[in-house]
Amino acid sequence: MSAVAKLHDQKEALRARLQADLGPNERAIQALSAEIETALKLLGGESSAPLGADE
Repeated sequence: MSAVAKLHDQKEALRARLQADLGPNERAIQALSAEIETALKLLGGESSAPLGADE
């Protein structure tokens, strides 16, 4: 599995966690999402809006 595919998988897992539990970990999940977005951009992978950006 490529680095981009792994990052996309991690992002989707974080998105699912964020939707399932908006508790005290929300900011940590959003921070991890931002890190993944940065890594995807550096790798030239497709990216979507960061988690929580649609709020």
